[in-house]
Amino acid sequence: MQLLITLIQNSLVEHPEHSVFAENTTQDILAGQTIPHFEKCKGGPLMGYLSSASHWHFWREWYQGFLDGKPLDWELQRRVALIDDKDWEQGPEHIAELIEKIRDDYAKEQAATEARAPEHEPNNVEQLFKHPRSVSANLSLSSQAVIGGFEAFRQESGLNETPEFLLPLEAMPANLTRIRSILQTKQHSAESANDLKQEIGRLNAKVALLEQQLATLKTDLEQQKKPWFGKLALLGSAIASVSVAVWTVSGDELGPQQRAENLTEYWEYFFPPENPPTMTTKPNTLPPTTDT
Repeated sequence: MQLLITLIQNSLVEHPEHSVFAENTTQDILAGQTIPHFEKCKGGPLMGYLSSASHWHFWREWYQGFLDGKPLDWELQRRVALIDDKDWEQGPEHIAELIEKIRDDYAKEQAATEARAPEHEPNNVEQLFKHPRSVSANLSLSSQAVIGGFEAFRQESGLNETPEFLLPLEAMPANLTRIRSILQTKQHSAESANDLKQEIGRLNAKVALLEQQLATLKTDLEQQKKPWFGKLALLGSAIASVSVAVWTVSGDELGPQQRAENLTEYWEYFFPPENPPTMTTKPNTLPPTTDT
């Protein structure tokens, strides 16, 4: 773990808040013997630095977890800390690639512990296996939009905890990652199709819950009066991306597609688009496969 921290400390050595960060990443603190005081640099230039490049994304999440009082899963942190010394010496871009693989592998393991939602599972997923690359790219963009949206919201609002009605949205990138992993690493078979149906079912269950939460929010005037509520507009791209992702993985099934429509409708109730489209168009169908 100390290697993990040293990499960041060395990279931030000339940063104005380096000393504060170093004070809060001592060996005693990492061992749980001393309480960190990350609020000293909450929302400061250090957070901006960790958002300045994609290879810092994990560290931005890791740091935000301490600010929120919700550290990243300790097992995930342990696995990152066990990356070989030779890999650490190759720099943050290389480490970012390794961390992405660690997270993917860990996400697969976690899928086994999340309850199934059979009522939300699609009947057929064959079309997705015909276009694994294009579908995976779509889901990756959706995942990034959700994660980036929450990062922007926290930075602009100063709110540490995610509003309860948005917890289903915040949890969706994990499902999107697991769906991508199945498509990218498994051949089409009865077993992989079943795994994919289960994961899409879990995603759809979260979408259904988010739909319910937003419907309830329309009459919750107290929430709408919160000083940070207007900053939720920063999550507009996340909502749109999730809607497209749900449409992509739902095939021809009307239920999930209607929920995707409802999400957009509810969101635009709170945050109307500046230039509303004159007509609603469906996403383009997937092109003929060129995957090999």
